[in-house]
Amino acid sequence: MVVLAWSAFIYGLIAWTSHIGFDWRKFDPVWLLPLFLAPMVNTGRKFVEHLGMESSDPILGTRTIVADNVLTRMTSFFNFDIAVHGPHRRNAKLNHNERTPKLRAYQQDHPELLVPVFGSYLAAIIDMAPCLWNRPSTGDSQSNRQVHTSEAMGD
Repeated sequence: MVVLAWSAFIYGLIAWTSHIGFDWRKFDPVWLLPLFLAPMVNTGRKFVEHLGMESSDPILGTRTIVADNVLTRMTSFFNFDIAVHGPHRRNAKLNHNERTPKLRAYQQDHPELLVPVFGSYLAAIIDMAPCLWNRPSTGDSQSNRQVHTSEAMGD
């Protein structure tokens, strides 16, 4: 319903601007490209960080990317190191340059835990890809199943 309302608004806006004399043939559609690409990239990022992760813990339940190459380091910097995702979830008020040291400190304090850290988005995508078919969910599957069963039973 929202999509239909938004589409009607856009078509109405185009019709109105055409009626008042705006020439749409002079409008460069490249300006609209980011509006279509940004949501797709963000959805892909969320899939890479969360899809198939079994833990509900902010650090263990997200794939964290700590750049090990120039390209990933540069894209991480311009995205305020959002890919260092576990510390971002656990300590939301950290500055982006404090996330990696916080993650390293957590790893030193808890050496028994296998924190899912990857050196690049490609490595994280390779880890995530089988989850698209084998486990397209997040969090502990047993507790998710219990919650949904309780809701279905009306508890």
